[in-house]
Amino acid sequence: MAYLVVQCANGKEKTCYFKIEKELDSLLSEIERLHPDIPTHSAQAEQRLAAAAREEVAKYKSKLSKTAEETWERLNGAVEHLELRPDIYRNLTAAAKQKRIVDNLSPSVLVGGTAVFLAGLCAVAYGLYGLSAHTPNAVYFLLGGGAAAFAVFSANLVPGRWGSKANAQKDWESAVRESAEYISGFRYFPVPAQYAHPVVLKWMIRAVRESRAETAQEALETVKTDLRNMNSSVSVTQEIHDDVVDIKPLFLVCDYAD
Repeated sequence: MAYLVVQCANGKEKTCYFKIEKELDSLLSEIERLHPDIPTHSAQAEQRLAAAAREEVAKYKSKLSKTAEETWERLNGAVEHLELRPDIYRNLTAAAKQKRIVDNLSPSVLVGGTAVFLAGLCAVAYGLYGLSAHTPNAVYFLLGGGAAAFAVFSANLVPGRWGSKANAQKDWESAVRESAEYISGFRYFPVPAQYAHPVVLKWMIRAVRESRAETAQEALETVKTDLRNMNSSVSVTQEIHDDVVDIKPLFLVCDYAD
């Protein structure tokens, strides 16, 4: 379970647990945005991040062509534009992830999940009846059945809105449409609406600064190649892993097409 250790002004520490890691990431992002004076990493983590940043900068070329410089400037502007509305690109990522999950669910999994869910509800009902009738071990049926039903329901393994391919497709199209409407206010946005995420643009900036691309289209194709090469057998840093988790679903649901 993800957790955050908060250090108070008096030196005391409090550990806060999060069931969903992305909620913790969102909280830290908001703290960094609203209160840049408050550190969001431990001293050791700051040192590791600084070392990683130095290694990254060492890969950058000292001189870029005029085209690359213009692309870099344009991408930076696009990042700033997206970060004004984080809800839009976060919704885009969430919709892409949900669509990927639903698209890869086989009917047999949904049938099995439904069976477990119904069995769990039956166990809960028996447990409640058993408690009123003072039946031995009734509490175990109540707790076990409730846990099973909640587990399959929270994993979206029960037919319903979140397990529906039609609804997942509708949500994805709505997220892309919202993204397209927002970036239409930016002249010549460098990527299609379905890839309008700050991390995508930052990876494109990295490709330009490493002289692996000059134009925005070349940088986007470089990012696609990098993501295609990222799989479970590739060892990466935690930061890169988090980036891939955020943006790879955007490309997978579109089969890397523009």
